[in-house]
Amino acid sequence: MASFHIASVLKIIVVCASFIAVASESSSPETKALLNWKANAFNFPGSWDANDKSPCNWEGIACNAAGRVTKITLSSYHISSYLGDSVLDKLNFSSFHYLLYLDLSSNELYGTIPDDIGMLSALTHLDLSSNALYGTIPDDIGMLSALTHLDLSSNGLNGTIPDHIGMLSALTHLDLSSNRLYGTIPDDIGMLSALTHLDLSSNRLYGTIPDDIGMLSALTHLDLSSNGLYGTIPDDIGMLSALTHLDLSSNELYGTIPDDIGMLSALTHLDLSSNGLNGTIPDDIGMLSALTHLDLSSNRLYGTIPDDIGMLSALTHLDLSSNALFGTIPDDIGMLSALTHLDLSWTDLSGRLPSSLANLTRLLELDVSYSKIGGEIDRSLFISWTSLSSINLAYNGLQGEIPPTIGKLSNLTSLSFSANSINGSIPREIGNLTNLNQLELRGNMLSGLVPDEIGDMKTLSWLSLSNNMLSGSIPTSIWKLKNLSHLDLSNNMFNGSVSVEIGDVEQLWFLNLRHNKLYGSISTSIWKLKNLYNLDLSNNMFTGLISEEIGDMEHLRFLNLSHNKLNGSIPAQLGELCASLGMNLDLTYNELEGVVPDKIASVIPLEALKNNKGLCSNYWDLPCKSREKRFKIKTSIFISLSSIIVVVALVIAALWFFCIKKSTNFIVDTTRAQKNGDIFSIWDYDGTIAYNDIMEATEEFDIKYCIGTGGCGSVYMAKLPTGKVVAVKKLHGLEAEEKAHEKSFANEIHVLTKVRHRNIVKLYGFCCHSSCKFLIYEYIERGSLAYALGMETEAVELDWRKRLNVIKGVAHALSYLHHDNMPPLIHRDISSNNVLLDEDFEPRVADFGTAKFLNPDSSNRTILVGTYGYIAPELAYTMIVTEKCDVYSFGVLILETIMGRHPGEFISSLSSRNAKNITLEDVLDPRLPAPTQLVAQALTLSMMLAVACIHTNPKSRPTMQYISQKLENHSNLHCNPSA
Repeated sequence: MASFHIASVLKIIVVCASFIAVASESSSPETKALLNWKANAFNFPGSWDANDKSPCNWEGIACNAAGRVTKITLSSYHISSYLGDSVLDKLNFSSFHYLLYLDLSSNELYGTIPDDIGMLSALTHLDLSSNALYGTIPDDIGMLSALTHLDLSSNGLNGTIPDHIGMLSALTHLDLSSNRLYGTIPDDIGMLSALTHLDLSSNRLYGTIPDDIGMLSALTHLDLSSNGLYGTIPDDIGMLSALTHLDLSSNELYGTIPDDIGMLSALTHLDLSSNGLNGTIPDDIGMLSALTHLDLSSNRLYGTIPDDIGMLSALTHLDLSSNALFGTIPDDIGMLSALTHLDLSWTDLSGRLPSSLANLTRLLELDVSYSKIGGEIDRSLFISWTSLSSINLAYNGLQGEIPPTIGKLSNLTSLSFSANSINGSIPREIGNLTNLNQLELRGNMLSGLVPDEIGDMKTLSWLSLSNNMLSGSIPTSIWKLKNLSHLDLSNNMFNGSVSVEIGDVEQLWFLNLRHNKLYGSISTSIWKLKNLYNLDLSNNMFTGLISEEIGDMEHLRFLNLSHNKLNGSIPAQLGELCASLGMNLDLTYNELEGVVPDKIASVIPLEALKNNKGLCSNYWDLPCKSREKRFKIKTSIFISLSSIIVVVALVIAALWFFCIKKSTNFIVDTTRAQKNGDIFSIWDYDGTIAYNDIMEATEEFDIKYCIGTGGCGSVYMAKLPTGKVVAVKKLHGLEAEEKAHEKSFANEIHVLTKVRHRNIVKLYGFCCHSSCKFLIYEYIERGSLAYALGMETEAVELDWRKRLNVIKGVAHALSYLHHDNMPPLIHRDISSNNVLLDEDFEPRVADFGTAKFLNPDSSNRTILVGTYGYIAPELAYTMIVTEKCDVYSFGVLILETIMGRHPGEFISSLSSRNAKNITLEDVLDPRLPAPTQLVAQALTLSMMLAVACIHTNPKSRPTMQYISQKLENHSNLHCNPSA
């Protein structure tokens, strides 16, 4: 009812304003047109007075000597329409015969570009950029023969680039970037001989770069980045001698970099990154003496870095990362004295960091991570790099100690030496880095004490010293780092107790102290860390009780207190957290006893509580009332024992004879099994699953029990005598004999016995026999996400709320694999077929046959695996597996979950740069009703994360930890939105 009244009022305003606009018959046609336009939209300048006969004194309007309007400049006025009307349709273009300049950029103009715009025959400048325009570019725009400047960028325009654009012979500036244009670049664009600026970036264009582009001899700026262009870079591009800016990045170009590119002597910016270019870096690139920005990253380039690159004396930005470059870093790079950004990461470069790099005194960012750089770090480097703000040398083979001269880098905000072979102690001088936000020294051989000076880095928010040999107590100065949000000291030799001052680090959301020698009771201050999301104190020697104050940790999602000596009962407050947050919990190998709170026992598997002193629950096979009777039972057994002994003595001979007969056969079978190398191990909550039960339940894998078939095997449903239902994945006969599939089978066992998460499918057991191989999993009722999205009724039942929960659950699982395992575990085959849904549509990530632990001591090169349509594009040319490969697949999965189908066509030409032009209408599954406002906000967040995930440059993709936290934080703000 309220919306009806608002609409009525708006209509009255429109009618009244229209009446005022035509009240004066003596007003010029231009005045009438402008007032009529104002009457149909919002936010025009206040100086536009209906009583004025001429608009020449109005804000944003300019006239010639005859009083005719020649210029309309209304950029950034937030002009928008009533009730979603098309704004430009309300402007009578036929009234402006003398208009030369029209700038309506950076407003909120909605609707299409009308054909009537072609009537502005005198127009030389047209800028409609940064609005909400959609539809096609009208052919009539080709009638604007005097046009020199055309900017339609950052809208939602679709369709093809009209051939008529080639008729604009006076055009010097053409910008159609950040739209949804598709098709090929028209050859007629080569007719625009006066063109100096051409930007078609961030669209969905495909096909090859036309050779005719070499005819644009006046061109100074060419940007075709972030499209789907393929083929080779035309040699004719070397004819563009005036070119200063060339960006062909984020396409599908292949072939070599043409030598003729060295002829572009005026070039200052060259970006060919994120393509499939191969071959070597041409020596002629050293002829580009004016070059300030060179980015060849994320290609398939190989060979050495040419020495001639040292001739680029004006260069400030050099990025050769994510290629197959080898050899050493040339000394001549030290001649690039203007360099501020150097990225040589994700290559096969080896040798030492050359001492000539000390000449790069203006360097701000240095990244040589994930390469094969070795040797000790030259101490002189840190004396020279006083401007440096970020240094990343992680995942190399660096040796020796961290030089004390590191303290000279006072402007440093990020420092990572992770996963090297650095030894010695952490120098006290590191405390001089008072601007540092992130310090990563994990995965080295550091020893000794952590210096107290580390507490002087007041801006530090991320500190990881895990997987070293550090000892002594955790310095109390760490707890003075008020901005600290991530602290990982795991897998060291720290001892002593945890100071109560830990409670002062209120921003902390990740705390990992596992695998140390810490003892004493868990400080009550830890339970006061209200923002804590992940807490791992496992594999220490903590004693005492779990405090009831744990119930105040309202953001806690991951809690691991296993392998300690905690005693007492599990507080009910922890049960409240488990029930409301869906926590991942591990309390195994302690001395806990008593009744497990129902809200824990009902949602947490028994494996998470095993090997304690005496826990019981009515949800388990051994209810608590049975425990109360144990004393009476024991007494009864003791009284009857003497009588039983007599009976046993009488039958022992018969039993001995029977057992000998049976065990003879058993020993023969077992011996044969051992000779064949067979392995058999099946377990579940109570260890009752047996091989025969599986064979009987499936009638020896009868087809009628088959619920799915894949490339490597079939999945069967088996109902065991206990009533428990499990899923059995049996390898096909031939596949079971192939080494590759046997490796996959063994890999899946290896991986799933090391991970446990509520959103990862549980492995109950396996059989590796000469006649068959199978794995036993928990049975997930609804099957795969792909099945649910493909079936009409299931897809409708999988409403927006459930789909958002699926996205969040998979994100949590991947975040756990990437960030809570050391080394990180990469799934490598995230797809809708490998996400299973239980009865409540809770997701489980499955199929770990191709999963891989990242090895910091190797290049992590791999063969191409995964599901077509989900594989990260860089794997096709780098063959190096990283966490970002899973991130890409997850982005595809998000879009598929929201769209209800695989988003292949949608992704093919999508780039993160034009993400702001995407609307929900483009991606929502039409089978579901429109989402509520809260759900729409959550879907928008998921969609934007998806676009970031599928960025062609893996370095630009977010981490799964970031994604998981983003989704969780949004979910907490809008708890349980209804679909």
